[in-house]
Amino acid sequence: MTTKLLTLESDVFAFAFLMYEVLTMKIPHETIEDKKILEYIAKNPYVRPIVPSTVPQWLRKLINECWTTNPEKRPKMSYVWQELKDNN
Repeated sequence: MTTKLLTLESDVFAFAFLMYEVLTMKIPHETIEDKKILEYIAKNPYVRPIVPSTVPQWLRKLINECWTTNPEKRPKMSYVWQELKDNN
C-alpha cells in the first residue's frame, strides 16, 4: 500500500464499502485473517467483494461506480446522494 492523502475520491470509495456492509451485513474479505488483510489488499488491489443479486440493481451499479479503481472515474458524493434520494 502506498501512503497518500485522503481525498474526496477516497471518501467515495470508503462509502461504497460502507454501503456494501450495511446492505449485505457482511465484512468485505471476511475470510481473510485480520493480520493479513493489508497484505491481501496490496497484492490484490482490483479485487472487490461481489454485491449479491438481492441488492437492487441500481444500488449494485452505484457501489461498483464508487469503488472503481480509478479515483477520477468515481462519482462525486453529490451524485451518490442524489441517486440515494431519487431511488427511495
